[in-house]
Amino acid sequence: MSDKKKDADIVDNPSTKRIVDVLPLIKTVKSLTGFLKKLGVTSDNLDRIHQASDSVLQQSDILTLPDRFNNAFAQQGWIATGSMSMDTMQKAVELDESGKSQQAEDEILAWFQEDTINQFAIERAKRFNKAENRWHQLREALQLTFEERYWSAVPLILIACDGFASDVLGTSPFEKDADLTVFDSITGHPNSLPSLIKQLTKGVRKSSDKQLTLPLRHGILHGQSLGYANRAVCMKAWLLMIALVDWAYDKASEEDRIREQQSQANVSFRELAKSFRKNKANKYAIEAFEPRENLGPFDDSLDEDSPEFAMVQFLDCWKDQNYGKMAERAVNLTQRSIKEMAGQLRRDAEFVKLTNFEVRSVRQNAVAQASAVVFLKGTTLNSDVEGEFRVVAFRHTVDGDIAMPMEPGKWFVQQACILNLMHGRTIE
Repeated sequence: MSDKKKDADIVDNPSTKRIVDVLPLIKTVKSLTGFLKKLGVTSDNLDRIHQASDSVLQQSDILTLPDRFNNAFAQQGWIATGSMSMDTMQKAVELDESGKSQQAEDEILAWFQEDTINQFAIERAKRFNKAENRWHQLREALQLTFEERYWSAVPLILIACDGFASDVLGTSPFEKDADLTVFDSITGHPNSLPSLIKQLTKGVRKSSDKQLTLPLRHGILHGQSLGYANRAVCMKAWLLMIALVDWAYDKASEEDRIREQQSQANVSFRELAKSFRKNKANKYAIEAFEPRENLGPFDDSLDEDSPEFAMVQFLDCWKDQNYGKMAERAVNLTQRSIKEMAGQLRRDAEFVKLTNFEVRSVRQNAVAQASAVVFLKGTTLNSDVEGEFRVVAFRHTVDGDIAMPMEPGKWFVQQACILNLMHGRTIE
């Protein structure tokens, strides 16, 4: 491998390279501790060092996984991003390397579930939306997607991608000279999002019904490329949106990483082992998670660190029109102040009053997401309304990001239930 090629790899990002550079030392430590154990030298510290070094080395192949994934799939429109499951990428790469290319793509496609897209492409995007209708635009695209109405879904996703990235970048990401690279980022690496954008902006000279494998932005939005209405193209359009959201998060923290790189010459073995143990614990917790469902009614004995408690508290405050307390339990990805959130909730609920509610069941679908069936009764300007509604909650960190299992977090309720009650959007 030439130096030029090596310099272009994601594994050479500073944060990854610091780990790669210390791996030879860790191998030496493991060998030395193993040798001492064979000689009969025993101690708790020796065992801990040996286990920590072994754990780091077992996980080290994950460092090259984004590069291996891009090498295998980038030309097909699939790129590594910070949000995509490492397990999905690993399985897809292994299938591709064994000659099972179709099964590899099926593995990638299987990752694009409705909840996954909602979490990584829509909810996380709220932090950067300059117009609140962007959320509704993306929700509409998501509904169209899972109704398999790809004719409508794909253009809508591409329009949302263009608008979202323009809000962050200040210009269209599809302009010829748009710079989408980000320092020390998987998604912002030249081999990931910038490479994908180049593929999707190929010029189209004439109208064609030819079946597409990529969501070609210019051809689709200009009405010339008409063979885009299929699942793979639609999910690649969603991948573009997810990648743009990851890129926006990485761009927002880019200066901090640059400063860290300038001040940090190396990383200690202890810090490295601690980081790997935390990541490994998160991975095990996610893999071990099994969906659970609790049936109501729920009383005052609820665990405060549970989605059930968050939903009951949120709805109780709504019923009492206590918008300040309600704001403390509302999803707040844009990191508004409690006062600002309370004002927004007051405006949202101006024409609908909650008079009664009962949380009938709560299903925790993932480590950081739960969905409830709730009976709501209220009054609007036009009539009384009641029925069963869907209420969704997410576990977030104090910064508004999705909380990993090993991170401190709190359950927050999505305030879309206010509009759902106002418009009578009950569960069908």
